[in-house]
Amino acid sequence: EVAKKKPKSHLEVLEARKHRGEKKPVTVAPEYDYRLKQETRRAHQKQLIQDEIDEHRRPRRREKRLYNACGLCLQLFPSDSYTISAPHNVIIAQLKNFGLSEDELKERGSESLALWANRLPICVFCSQFLDPDEDSGIALRVRKDRDTTKYQPFFDAAYPDTYTETMRRRE
Repeated sequence: EVAKKKPKSHLEVLEARKHRGEKKPVTVAPEYDYRLKQETRRAHQKQLIQDEIDEHRRPRRREKRLYNACGLCLQLFPSDSYTISAPHNVIIAQLKNFGLSEDELKERGSESLALWANRLPICVFCSQFLDPDEDSGIALRVRKDRDTTKYQPFFDAAYPDTYTETMRRRE
């Protein structure tokens, strides 16, 4: 019986061609071609970068946001950023405390009784001036029930030099 010839490996074929002096180009299957895979990857990366650049150049469609004015400072903020609201009469009282003139208060509707019950949105900054727990609705700087003579010093171990004799409690 005649034995079948064993197929030569890829390296054996290259070595045989080299010894015979053949300069025939070697064809490699696409799944084993490293250069083809590398060029394909590079082209894909270039396309991804170009798509990203085009995405940034394209005008984006933005949602329309509704802006409302704060009842106290009259600055415009997105309507979904307001956390509290206050009646118009409390706002007018606070504006009087801030020292607005009568003419400016009239422009803000201080004489209109119809507006006094309306609640207006208050921005986060202006909300520090209003207190819903107070009867007047205005935040007091110092509560009457708080004893301001008692001072509790703060000590930070990272900065022991800042804790002086004047800050220590007297016993």
